[in-house]
Amino acid sequence: MALKSLTIPLADKDVMAEWRAALEAAIAADDGKDARAFVGFYSDFLKDNPTFPGEYPEAAAFYDDLYAKAMWLALPYLGEKDGLAIFESRLTAAFKLPDFDLW
Repeated sequence: MALKSLTIPLADKDVMAEWRAALEAAIAADDGKDARAFVGFYSDFLKDNPTFPGEYPEAAAFYDDLYAKAMWLALPYLGEKDGLAIFESRLTAAFKLPDFDLW
């Protein structure tokens, strides 16, 4: 299986800043649909680019943090499997969201 080349320079600092701003806007607007779009995009990106975390560890850590926050924001739009998975592996990310109330 040939890997797809990176079509979006996700490791670029300007691109990272744009993704951060987009997710912060989604959080401020409580926009789970936009967050779900990011979750889908990044999941697909990692499937197509499995070496990204090893080649760009700083960028991968940055996007993993965004992904975890986006998963919580998108919770109402996720399937049961993904919803349960975030409780098992990404609970601490929920507390990084402003105004998040687990109860």
